Amino acid sequence: MTGLSRLRLALLASLGLNLFAGGYLAAQAWRQAAPVEVAGLALELSDRPLRRLMDALPEADASQLRQAFVPRRQAVLARFQAQRDALAAVRRELLRDLVDPAALASAIAVVQQGRADLAAELAALLQEVAPRMSPEGRRVLAEFRLAR
Repeated sequence: MTGLSRLRLALLASLGLNLFAGGYLAAQAWRQAAPVEVAGLALELSDRPLRRLMDALPEADASQLRQAFVPRRQAVLARFQAQRDALAAVRRELLRDLVDPAALASAIAVVQQGRADLAAELAALLQEVAPRMSPEGRRVLAEFRLAR
């Protein structure tokens, strides 16, 4: 194995570990979700970033966001589950005795596509709600940062 091949393998392994770590942390945050009651439905929303967003929004805007989430609940939860499954596949590839770079790259591609799918679902939610929100609510959305 040449030095360049080892470097590529190390970079792929590093990327995979970073994806795994990010997925693990996201899954932990998701599992610690506290239910939110909306129209009699208990919604499992992330206890950290989404809670912070709901707390920062004016009550009427937070209510609109919760209501818009109801019809997307199953799709969003399915996307999160698909991400957990995809990250588990990356983990399995990394734990093999001999790492198959093509299989690892394929597993990582599934994770990346899953992130894009989840982002698209959340973007659709935002596009639905933002036009009906107050100027203050839109300002909060514009300035909101997930990581803190």
